[in-house]
Amino acid sequence: MKDRTAWVQQSIPLIVLVLIFAGLEFLVRIAELPRTILPPPSSIVAETARRLWSGELLPHVLFTLKVVTVGFVSSILLGMSLAAILSQFPLWVAAVTPTVILLIVTPMITLIPLLILWLGNDPNVRIVVVVIQATPIILLNTLTGFTHVDASHLELARSTGAGRFRTFRKIVFPNAMPHVFTGIKLGCIFSLIGAVSADFVAGSIGLGFRIIQYTKYIQIEMVYGTILIDRYRPLPPRRPRGTAYRRLETLTKGNPMNTTAICLEKINKIFRTRHRDIHALSDVDLTVGQGEFVSLVGPSGCGKSTILRMLANIVRPTSGHISINGVEVSSRSRWPESLVRSIGLVFQAPNLLPWLTVRENIALPLRIFRTRDPGLEARLDDLLGRFGLGNRAGAYPSELSGGMAQKAGVLRALAHDPDILLMDEPFGALDPMTREDLDLELLELWRSSGKTIVFITHDVEEAVLLSMRVVVMGTAPGRILEEIPIDLPRPRVLSQRTEERFLALCAHIFETIGNVELCQVK
Repeated sequence: MKDRTAWVQQSIPLIVLVLIFAGLEFLVRIAELPRTILPPPSSIVAETARRLWSGELLPHVLFTLKVVTVGFVSSILLGMSLAAILSQFPLWVAAVTPTVILLIVTPMITLIPLLILWLGNDPNVRIVVVVIQATPIILLNTLTGFTHVDASHLELARSTGAGRFRTFRKIVFPNAMPHVFTGIKLGCIFSLIGAVSADFVAGSIGLGFRIIQYTKYIQIEMVYGTILIDRYRPLPPRRPRGTAYRRLETLTKGNPMNTTAICLEKINKIFRTRHRDIHALSDVDLTVGQGEFVSLVGPSGCGKSTILRMLANIVRPTSGHISINGVEVSSRSRWPESLVRSIGLVFQAPNLLPWLTVRENIALPLRIFRTRDPGLEARLDDLLGRFGLGNRAGAYPSELSGGMAQKAGVLRALAHDPDILLMDEPFGALDPMTREDLDLELLELWRSSGKTIVFITHDVEEAVLLSMRVVVMGTAPGRILEEIPIDLPRPRVLSQRTEERFLALCAHIFETIGNVELCQVK
């Protein structure tokens, strides 16, 4: 039944076209319209076929096809290359865009005589006309795609240590594909317009030239027939569903010698704006040992996410020192790749790339790191199965529930087996049941892997259930108020939340924060 429905849907355009031709044929013959206005469609098709078969029209068709193809391909290469270069320089974009728009709106027919005057009446001048006609529209659309990228996707690339080129190849370019293909589709139309317009002005061969000739000798059937041939232009390639990158990569887990995984000393962060400076962090000192599970809680604006973004090399401190696995990083804009590989970041939102499947999203850091592992496929299958996503590996983010999407975000951070896992309120937007399930899965993952986890949450009970230590932060500016050890027995279970010691720890944290309304906590 589905196959039949799909066949019917695919046949509708052809059926509509046949009905239109049949209707025109009927109306023309019934109304007896003069052939100088509209000949019967059957006469147009028959006369066009006869002249193609006789060889009269074929050389013109082939010549125009060559001009359009060569000019169109050249326009794609030139337009996309210029867009890629310009996108790296915002000032250039602002300077060039008005000129590009001017070229788009200027009728090419007015420029062709000048081009012929400068370059001569050579047939290859038509290719130059096509390039000038199509390149600006391809450039403008592609440039729009390259410069309008979701900031969260760029942060994702930054958190994996991707440089400018890898970020462009893995994030910017795929994200820009809708704009790129729009530009290519429009460029195809503009290419044909440019080629035929050149024939109109000064041509001795080509479809435009034949249209002029047929009009001159009142061969109306061939005027329409040549226009119809003109419509059959090369179609731009379709955007593939899925990804072009099928090669998956992996890496070897690092083995740092230092027992301290994370160390922050006198960290200050000031965000400078046009109107005022925002003091986000003030003299923050924090040490996290290897294999420790530490949660950060506190009111909105206390700098919890800022700390995590510093540890992921998305934000740099204004002053102070940060060391990760014994490596000083606070003064480095680019971290060693081995260090970047040792860190996995889970964002507050899933932050999945919409053009990749679940499996491809999870494997994204592996492709960025460009590492190889024969056991990669088995590892990905194990992760997907453990988190209940095995049957959704080929689905796209738009086809997932909120819980599934968040699981995929967690798996992406785990795919390269990092030593340190940074989690920024990963379960905050989920329903209570899904959240509890993921909390338990996270506990089991931490128990079995021995990873260092820094976890941000607005839920005090969640922090106490998961953590070895809870760091309570205050605001104005962000600072650490107290570090509270969680001395509850393990393994942790949900039923512990009703025990006296658990409730006492939660009450102490609430008291320290000084704000029982933690539903507003970031």
